Amino acid sequence: MHRELGVPMASGNEAELFAWDGHRVLKLSKRIGDPTQAEREAAILRALAPLGLAPALDDVVEVNGRWGIVMERIDQPVLASALADPGLFPELLDLMVTLHQRIHAISAPEAAPDLKQRLAVRIEGAERLSRTLRDDLLKRLTGMPDADRLCHGDFHPFNILGLDAHARVIDWLDASRGAPAADVCRTYVLISAYDPGIAAAYVDAYGIERPEVEAWLPLVAAARLVENVPDEFERLAQLAQGARLG
Repeated sequence: MHRELGVPMASGNEAELFAWDGHRVLKLSKRIGDPTQAEREAAILRALAPLGLAPALDDVVEVNGRWGIVMERIDQPVLASALADPGLFPELLDLMVTLHQRIHAISAPEAAPDLKQRLAVRIEGAERLSRTLRDDLLKRLTGMPDADRLCHGDFHPFNILGLDAHARVIDWLDASRGAPAADVCRTYVLISAYDPGIAAAYVDAYGIERPEVEAWLPLVAAARLVENVPDEFERLAQLAQGARLG
């Protein structure tokens, strides 16, 4: 269909978010003519529908040659905006952990790609690391545990809307099937970029033993390099070479 969308409400590397009507939003892929991302994220949202963990899916649509998902609009504060309040921090940290654990309690739907395979592709593409290091990391990855848990892939306070039991987790584009420890490690890498203290507190609060999370750290950090996040190369390279949790 053709539709004038106006200015995006938000924009990321892979998609843009537009107002659709008073109660819904459109998350539209930046890829022309490729429904893969929209269909995969829609499948994840359908699997989550009975649990109230994510926005409710309305439809998968094609707009102006691009594919996207129409979903419930969540008018709640971003959890990150309140996390710096010392009085709210313990409660909100517990909320984050609870949400993440509820996600990991779910068997991933068939549409979710394998986490280890996704990491392998990204590590292979991290060309700013030496060939020797990438080969070592890929070999290490093959020995890491497999699992069938739903992993969000981008779980951090900016992707949580709401400050109570009705909070919703958004942005499921990177969801995969794998081990919860790997997903917790990804959250650590994301949060530690701006607040290492919160990141470390999160790992401890989640309850997985630190060595289990640290085992994934070089792999997750190396994979993150292909996202070309400004000013993160040096830190991620150090983590890929064996730096430990802070």
